[in-house]
This record gives sequence, structure tokens and C-alpha cells, in this order.
Amino acid sequence: MTRVFLCVAGFWIVLSIAAFAGDQTESMRLWLPGNTWALEFDYSGFLGADHEITADLRGRSLSTKDQSDRVILEVTMEPTFTMLTSVEYRDSCMKAQEKWPVHRKDFRRYEVGDIAIVEYVQGRLEETHDGRQPNGRAYCVRDSTQISLWIAGTTMKPSVEELIVRVLESLKIVEVYQPNSYDYILFGSKCYLQKNYQLATDFYEQGLALEKETRALPRWVWLISVDNLGMAYCLSGDRENGRRVFEYGLSEEPEYPMFHYNLACYFAEEKKLDSALACLGKVYEYKANMLPGEKIPDPYKDESFRGYWSNRDFNRFMKSVR
Repeated sequence: MTRVFLCVAGFWIVLSIAAFAGDQTESMRLWLPGNTWALEFDYSGFLGADHEITADLRGRSLSTKDQSDRVILEVTMEPTFTMLTSVEYRDSCMKAQEKWPVHRKDFRRYEVGDIAIVEYVQGRLEETHDGRQPNGRAYCVRDSTQISLWIAGTTMKPSVEELIVRVLESLKIVEVYQPNSYDYILFGSKCYLQKNYQLATDFYEQGLALEKETRALPRWVWLISVDNLGMAYCLSGDRENGRRVFEYGLSEEPEYPMFHYNLACYFAEEKKLDSALACLGKVYEYKANMLPGEKIPDPYKDESFRGYWSNRDFNRFMKSVR
């Protein structure tokens, strides 16, 4: 059961869930596997977000802009191998930045809890008030993770300065954090793309277990998450768990074509042609229910059906539904 389509779907879900996370209107919480805490900050006023996760899952970053396109926000969480405090981390970074070819002044350093912050104005000496740019940087070292946040405006307008201050003052470490379904699905999708199917199934299972209690993800994200979980099992050789997941998906969404297609692949590989064709029939019956951007895979290009490409009954069926 190997299909290029699922790799595309896996990539799509990473991007799409990231956009979903960026739709939060009050706060953003960033978590890393293995941590019992998360970074929280005010996210109101921002639209969407680009998320990146490192290959070892020990680091992540976020970048976004506000609704007026006048404020940039970037956050990075990455491993640290030093024993610096948050204040020492801030001061060492600011010392290194002194070599940058920009003029900065009006520095204001302070701390919010365990987070060390610095605000300043950046711009050329000859620039007017409107040409200068307000900046804020925050630094924190927690356990084996170092955190840096940069927020900057393109103008000194009061609304921009207020947004920058609001974000900086809202920063905090949530000491006891329980990952939500979005957290697990995001990291599961990263592992899926890396073909680390064992770890992908672990993350997906935890995320979907939370979804069984309370549905929080948008429908299309849930559909692709279930689809990718089942595929992760199948691609790792555990077809029975894959079948279980697809049947669970159908119990919730009986007219979603891809669950039927995945079961058709399962039955084809189990040498049960009649059952495979019955599932394929449902695929074409419900083809109008494919998600935007999805296409029904071609069984003639799917290894699951290779043994039937010259089968008379299989060819007769495919001719009838195409």
C-alpha cells in the first residue's frame, strides 16, 4: 500500500494545521515533545502562521504578521547546551548583535517572570519619527530548551507599539501543560513526512484519542489525520491496525471516499478481490465527497492492485466505474 498521494496529503496537513493554529484569537501555546510546559503569548491581532519543526523534533519555530501587515513576529525554540540564565542569554545575544550594521537606541531591559526582555528603536540616525522601527526581543532558557522571540514594527504608530508591548508582557511559561490534539497531530505529521511511521502512529493515536473525547479539529483536518494514521500503520507493515483505523474512520464518516479506498487496498493485499471491488465501488459512488485538492488514486498505478491488473473481473469493474 504505497501511494505518492499520501505523501502529498501528509505535507498538506502540516501546512493546513499550521494555518488552523494561527486562527486562534487569544493566545498561542508552543510545546515540544518531552516537555511538561509550554510557551504562551497573546496572539490576538495576528493572521495565520508558518510553523517549522526540526527533524529531531527538539526544536520548532513560528513566523507571522499582524492583520495590518505592520508587525512581524518570529519565535524559535531550540536545544541549548549552555548553563546560561534567561538574563545571561539575552545579554549575550544583544552583545553579539552590536556588530549588526543598524542603529539602535532607547534600550529598555526588564524581566517578566523567567523571561528576559529588551525593547529598543531601530533605524538610521537621519530618519524621522515615522521612519524608525520599534523592536522587542525576549529570551528564556528552560530545562534543555532556549527560547527567543522577536517582534518588530515598520512604523512608530501607537497601535503598533501597543501590540508589541502587549505581546511581550503576555509572555509566560505555562508550568503544567497538557498537549492538545493539534499538538500531537502536528508532530505526527512531521514524523509521517520523515517516514518515521512508528513515531507518527504514536502521535496520531494520542491526538485522535483526544478527538474522541471532544472534537476540536476542523473536519477536514480530522479526516486527513485518520487517513494518515491508517496509512502509517500499513506502511510500517501493520495492516490489521491500518484496517482498524480506516473502519473507525468510516464509522464516523461513512461517505468519505479515501477510507473506502484504503480498505480496498487492504483487501486487495489480502487476496480478497470481491471485498476490494466492493470498497472501490463506494469510492466512485462517493467521489464527490473528496476534499478540495484530493484526487482518487489510480488503482492501475497502485502496488496494492498489481496482482489484479490483468484480472478480467478487475478490468471489467474498472471499466464500469470510469
